[in-house]
Amino acid sequence: MNQLEQAPVAPQRYANVMTLVKARLIEVRRLLSNDLDVFSLEIIGNHFRKIVEAVAYSALIACEMEFDQVPRQIRNQWNASGILTFLSEKNLLNLPKRAVIQDAPSGSGSHYTVYDGTDELLPWLLNVYEQVHFFAHEPNPYSQWRYYAGLSNSFLSEQRDIAIGLQKHLQEWLWQHVIQVREKWYVVRLGLEDSSSAVVEGIPLPTLVNDQPRS
Repeated sequence: MNQLEQAPVAPQRYANVMTLVKARLIEVRRLLSNDLDVFSLEIIGNHFRKIVEAVAYSALIACEMEFDQVPRQIRNQWNASGILTFLSEKNLLNLPKRAVIQDAPSGSGSHYTVYDGTDELLPWLLNVYEQVHFFAHEPNPYSQWRYYAGLSNSFLSEQRDIAIGLQKHLQEWLWQHVIQVREKWYVVRLGLEDSSSAVVEGIPLPTLVNDQPRS
């Protein structure tokens, strides 16, 4: 990197992270559209692992946007569980809220339906991360011998169904979402299902908001 080149500001950093999340979600769906074998299963598992890590990084960036700094204890942390748990324990955790954005009935501005559920998201994310982290390593033939014995078509079919559900849930959650920082909303759109970049737009707190429980 050119020494004169400056690191991106926090909203652009957030957009960069979500652009890669978008690419991973699209690639996972492409892989799931074909027959699944053990190697494509491992690739999918690693994509999911990295998406959870990206969510943890996005929470770290949201912390920077809120407080103008990143806690030094986790600035270079890579483990999603460590980042999310630390932020939660310090009451600094700001997770994305799924949003559906439509033109306002008046024709002026937008109407936001926001699905909250961030209290439930943390244990769910930690559980997903623990499960998919398995795919980052070769199965231990002593403690994980059942994995070797279970590589059947029925096992792969079951895993494919699980992965389809997880991909759908992550896409619905992250494709359009908001984070609130101080008295401002940051609206995040991943856009078309192509190679275009995610967009992060800071706006004043909107008035047309329909809060919904997590769906």
